[in-house]
Amino acid sequence: MKLILLPKTHRSRQAAYLILISLVFLMLFYTVDEFFLHGEASGFMWIVLNIIVIISWLFAVFGTIVGIMSIYKYKEMSLLLLGLLFMGFTFSIFGLLDLFIPQA
Repeated sequence: MKLILLPKTHRSRQAAYLILISLVFLMLFYTVDEFFLHGEASGFMWIVLNIIVIISWLFAVFGTIVGIMSIYKYKEMSLLLLGLLFMGFTFSIFGLLDLFIPQA
């Protein structure tokens, strides 16, 4: 198992793209919420922003699962994939905590 800079196999690239797409969706959420709505979304916009966050969380979960499976199956690890897996895994965990634990 060798450590390379960029992922070479199809599954590794797919996992990296899924996690990167999740981060783009998350940045879209924060841009709309903070800069345009100043953190006070209500009504239809609140629903749209929550859907964006859930889609972003799903991309992070699927990217993390595909990345772990690609490392297990193809025995190839890349620095980019390892970094993105760490980000996708932590985003998945904190996304679950944010969904199921009410905030004070």
